[in-house]
Amino acid sequence: MKDLLTSIKAQTSNSFSRQFTVTEPKADKTGKLKLWDLLTEIEESTSEPTKQLCSVAPEYEKHRRNVNLDKFSDAHLGDEVEILARFYPSEKRTVKLRLFVRVLKGPKRTKKVARAEYTYEAVHEKQLSKAS
Repeated sequence: MKDLLTSIKAQTSNSFSRQFTVTEPKADKTGKLKLWDLLTEIEESTSEPTKQLCSVAPEYEKHRRNVNLDKFSDAHLGDEVEILARFYPSEKRTVKLRLFVRVLKGPKRTKKVARAEYTYEAVHEKQLSKAS
């Protein structure tokens, strides 16, 4: 494997998206999306990109090294929220999965809610056996 991101792009479109609506159980008393529910939705949105990552170069084991979350504003009860995920380059055998959370406010209008960044590293089986 020459480059992890190039291998991913060869297999998939490198763009993953899902939507959900903020409902009563996901909102607090003031009508804002609860942080825990936001984190749960973000984590669930990583499943499809992670499957694609794991299918690339199966002789490499993929490890999640780091997770960062930046929260910009709140989503409110009834808002339609979109989570867009993409892989970005970091190093030769490391990629960053960035998830952009935004409220859809009509045609071509959005409001940023949060951004999460997961860092994944690919380690070859031979390197794992040497470390053992």
